[in-house]
Amino acid sequence: MPSKINPNDWDTFFSATGPRRGGPISIFVRTALVLGVAGGLGYGLYVFNNQLATQTEQRDATTLAGAPTRTAQAFANAIQQTAQSQPTPTANLPIGRVLAQTPLRAEPNEQAQAQGTINPNDRVQFIKSQDVGGQTWWNIRLAERASTTIEGAVQGTTGWVPASVLTAPAAPPVVAAGTAVPAVLPPVSLNGATINLYRDPQTSISVSRDGRWNPQALPTLPLGVFLAPNLDSGEGVVAAKVLEQTQDAAGFGAALTQVAQTLAKPGSQPAISIVGTSAQNLDGSVTFVRVVAGQDITVRGRFVAKPAPGNSVGVVIAFVPDNSYAANEIVLSQITGGAIFQ
Repeated sequence: MPSKINPNDWDTFFSATGPRRGGPISIFVRTALVLGVAGGLGYGLYVFNNQLATQTEQRDATTLAGAPTRTAQAFANAIQQTAQSQPTPTANLPIGRVLAQTPLRAEPNEQAQAQGTINPNDRVQFIKSQDVGGQTWWNIRLAERASTTIEGAVQGTTGWVPASVLTAPAAPPVVAAGTAVPAVLPPVSLNGATINLYRDPQTSISVSRDGRWNPQALPTLPLGVFLAPNLDSGEGVVAAKVLEQTQDAAGFGAALTQVAQTLAKPGSQPAISIVGTSAQNLDGSVTFVRVVAGQDITVRGRFVAKPAPGNSVGVVIAFVPDNSYAANEIVLSQITGGAIFQ
């Protein structure tokens, strides 16, 4: 195979006019430049990452430091919103009670949205009235629920109801500015036609009651029955068998006082007014202070005390707020006079 060496290659590549070739110094310089550029880029990236990490740490520290303040502000905002959503108590508004279960409407209209239900004997405050189509509607505030065991609107809710489901507004007492408004219960109206007999299976006592009155637990009277809208109501009837009392006027009076004191405010003394006394019974009226919804209320009722089975004394007290006694005395007498102790 012939040689491929060109005799002219020497002149072409190594003569004075041939292409220039770099030596070791040139290679070193180029290598140093490449390494310098790469090192500069690496250092710049390192510095950038350090600055980024520092900024992140500072931002996190600021976030953590501000967290309690933001949390407290959030709670404060929530409390303020809750307070704004709840009606402001208005103690000096006229007051009344509910006569029949009815929806609490957003507007004075039967078709308006219901905001819960008010129930018999709930205590309400009258805000304003409006006549709609010949019917009077009241804008009211639910001040106190008669029973929390019955489903109903939240206490403090305001809304509209027809005037026919409410008692007439009762004016609150006039008091000086800054003075606490004493509790005043609205007038109670008992209808003798709606009174029905209730027999307690535990005590074998039969006693008449208003249809709104339900059995309430009264541990202080193990041989008694208490019928009322709720345990601390200002109206109701209590009947009990009292042991260890003589079946005469003295024993009747002592038994009456014992039963009345279970209803009265601790430390207070019932005031008894006797109408009739005999070997068969003692009857009259009794007045005492009772704690209703945390406030002192004067109540007055009719009573009867008479011999009962087992050498006991039977006592019945039917009571209402003092301002309602005169209007209900006849019905109260019917309740006490019809009691049966077996």
